[in-house]
Amino acid sequence: MGDGKRDGEADDMYELAEEAPKPVIARQQKSVARPTAPVQLEYRRVEKSAGARAEPETIKNLYMPLWLLAGGVIISVIAAFFEERNVQRALVRVGFGMMLGTAAMLGGILLAAKFRQIELGRFWTTVFKLSAISVAPGALRDLADPALRLFPFGWLFGWIGEFIFYFALLGVLFDLDESDTWYCVMVIFLVRVGMYFALYAMLG
Repeated sequence: MGDGKRDGEADDMYELAEEAPKPVIARQQKSVARPTAPVQLEYRRVEKSAGARAEPETIKNLYMPLWLLAGGVIISVIAAFFEERNVQRALVRVGFGMMLGTAAMLGGILLAAKFRQIELGRFWTTVFKLSAISVAPGALRDLADPALRLFPFGWLFGWIGEFIFYFALLGVLFDLDESDTWYCVMVIFLVRVGMYFALYAMLG
């Protein structure tokens, strides 16, 4: 009887051993050992998105007007030098034309912006962009002038190309749609005509 009891207890212990839960240490170690992706900090994501938004604005407000202004002035001075045959006169001619053109455009676009509720941005940035627009289209025409002289009515094609470039720059640099661009062009034209008549009357 003693042996039978011991055998029954052994069988019960064997069954309990089979029902015991299996160890999960290896699974936990395996899950901990898995590499996790690095967490990107929130401020870095904000800085990256802000930099991506600022880059096109920097191109429109700084780099593009700077290259247009520098290239336009160089080409215009060279073209004026071939006509004047004097560096000082060429510089005065280009400088006076740029100041007059920028002033006319500034007055016109400020009036247009007031009536059309157009956001132009900072004042001196607007002046900088307008000075580039006042020089670059004329410089493009001067650059193409030797080739245009070979064709009849080449001056007409040069004027059309200059106006298209002028129109495009005004719309791109100030984020204007087509209707706002046309409105600004017409107001600037009227202001420029008024300024020319005023200067003509002052100079006799």
